[in-house]
Amino acid sequence: MGWAIFQLGEFEAGLNLQQQGVRRWNDTGARLHTTQCEVMLAESFLRGSRTAEARAHLGAARAHRAGYGENYLAAEIDLLEALLLQSEQAAADEVEGYLASALIIARRQEARLLELRTITTLARIMVARDACHKAVDLLAAIYGWFTEGFDTPDLKEAKALLDELR
Repeated sequence: MGWAIFQLGEFEAGLNLQQQGVRRWNDTGARLHTTQCEVMLAESFLRGSRTAEARAHLGAARAHRAGYGENYLAAEIDLLEALLLQSEQAAADEVEGYLASALIIARRQEARLLELRTITTLARIMVARDACHKAVDLLAAIYGWFTEGFDTPDLKEAKALLDELR
């Protein structure tokens, strides 16, 4: 619930609820889905420009993933790493390395939405490097795969970027 509240714009209330939920989840001794809890917190802190906290939760997500085999979040973790590095002004090749990894994993897992999110991020980087045509080609190919869900944030963002670039 905290993540949803955060997404709706109640940033502090959403973060507080997320943190409480993770503490309660951990207090039960639960180990499954702890990776997802940490990923969601990392994403929220990153969106709130709190990079140190985002980095800490992303590190915890990586550790949980390795420890409990929650590999279904591997692409999401690499995508968040790329976004975090980008916000920290890291070298473009390092950011792109994580995006390439996220893309490979998403494709291997046939996770089209994660593939779309990764390519949307990559397309923005390509635009900054004056590679608009290649960005459009990549983004249009994955966007064209979708037949529904066009009112979701990820598809809206991809469509807006395509419209801007065309």
